Amino acid sequence: MSPRWRSHLHLAFGAAALIACAPAAPARLLEPEPSAPGALGERGSYGAELQRRSLAPTNGGAVDADVIVPVDGPTAGPFPVVVLLHGGAVPPERYRWLGAHLASRGVVVAAPTHPFDLPFFAIDHASRALRGLQAAGSSEGDVLFGLVGDAAMVCGHSLGGVVAAKAWRDEPGFAALALFASYPDPADSFEGRAGRVLSLAGEADGKTTLVEAVEGAATFDAAQLVVIDAMTHYQWTDGATESEIAGDAPPTAPDDEVRRVAMSFVDALVEEVAGVAPWPFDEIASWPAGASAP
Repeated sequence: MSPRWRSHLHLAFGAAALIACAPAAPARLLEPEPSAPGALGERGSYGAELQRRSLAPTNGGAVDADVIVPVDGPTAGPFPVVVLLHGGAVPPERYRWLGAHLASRGVVVAAPTHPFDLPFFAIDHASRALRGLQAAGSSEGDVLFGLVGDAAMVCGHSLGGVVAAKAWRDEPGFAALALFASYPDPADSFEGRAGRVLSLAGEADGKTTLVEAVEGAATFDAAQLVVIDAMTHYQWTDGATESEIAGDAPPTAPDDEVRRVAMSFVDALVEEVAGVAPWPFDEIASWPAGASAP
């Protein structure tokens, strides 16, 4: 091969590499809705924009993530942060409904990827995503500059919840933990770890049993377990496959209905972490319809 053609090939491969590494263009997931009442469990007034990008903490390797941010709302930030860990073999994009909901209420959401879509292959990704967000939020010229606040929590669905519990134990930047159809690794100890733990279990979940959720919640010094009536395992995700439903249970209630109840508790936890409002659900009598004690 002539030097000239070798040079052309090097340029072509270099350009291809740059294109592959370039962040995807932002995508609008929700338009703003200024008249939205913003009740717990309901969407807020912000629009929601997806940024598919690499988050690079000041110390440690970068991690790829879905980052969903509030746009075109009443304030410009900074906003509280939620790091969301996906379930096993369920990629982050199937939780974009959840990220868009939170972003519409003024929350920055990061959903990091994991090798083979299995969070236990990279249990440090939650912490790296948080620190990468914070680094981007303090970097002038970054699109996240000024958007990322100090208040943060971590949550996870199914296998992601197992790993989220480890992240909450080890990362002091996470003030609270939320488990969705999940429970911690029985080998993990959380003795002395302060902070609110919320566990949401689906009444109709065919994958994570209520017994497992109850026993898992007892692992923490203090955790609040809430049962969401009629909710199945995969109603936490979009696009459930036939095989997933076969291993779970066919839904008997609409996704929007069970998600609204579940997100009432998640929204309240975010508001507590951000210092916006105290926790409103200490008494069962204050819980929304569709939620019950185990």
